[in-house]
Amino acid sequence: MKDDKTQFAELIKKTVDEFGLDIIKDPDKVNAWLMDLAPGNKAERKLIVQVLQEGVGAKLLDILGKPDAEQQHCIDMCVLLLKNETYLDEDAAESAVLAIAGAIGLEWGFGAPACSKTQTAETAGAYHTVDTAFRIERRKEHIVLVEYYGDSDTPAVPEGTDIIGTGAFACCSSLVTVVIPDSVTVIEEGAFRGCSSLNTIRLPEKLKSIGDHAFWGCSNLKKVILPDSVTKLGDNAFDEKTCVFGAAYSKKQREKKADKVLRINGRLIV
Repeated sequence: MKDDKTQFAELIKKTVDEFGLDIIKDPDKVNAWLMDLAPGNKAERKLIVQVLQEGVGAKLLDILGKPDAEQQHCIDMCVLLLKNETYLDEDAAESAVLAIAGAIGLEWGFGAPACSKTQTAETAGAYHTVDTAFRIERRKEHIVLVEYYGDSDTPAVPEGTDIIGTGAFACCSSLVTVVIPDSVTVIEEGAFRGCSSLNTIRLPEKLKSIGDHAFWGCSNLKKVILPDSVTKLGDNAFDEKTCVFGAAYSKKQREKKADKVLRINGRLIV
């Protein structure tokens, strides 16, 4: 027996079949058609129309024919957009986005053929570009780069990512530089640890936190400028050979010196 989500997704698909894909760009026309087609589904209809008014339909149309992993990434980003920009909770946002995705033929939506939605541990949440590969996960309101498994020496973190996860680039000895988008606010523990060839990196202006040993072992990274937005800097975040500039680093150094003065042989001196 079909659940309510699947049944309503089929109604949206019927709308697309009747008027063509471009109907998804016209929320008013979708609203009028669904009022006639399913007058008893007022709440679901209002939800779909609201989501279309936010431009989600156009975003999903843009990724038709793209790799499965890129479709999944776009769906995740649309759900996050709705959570941040509207009053919708995650379940409602996800249901609406998947219904629209299935209606236009995306392989990750409600109503897509079951065989096309098969997901393996290796590809779950992955986002691929031509010369790089990342595993991306949505964790509540965050988009997290979990792992880089490509072979480019100059990869670019996907736009919209806001956390570079623990050990995401660790021990990528071929990595020379990496482009980090302004959306990133957190670089977690050991994210770039052991990237011995890394020599250039620009930290985004909205970065708030850098975890312990995030860049430890990046012996070729000679200079880093921390943006003023950084308020949390972990222990040994950068290699001892790296010259670090910025208020957060200066504060960290002062705290370490103060602690060294106050503690002698494990005893607190007052």
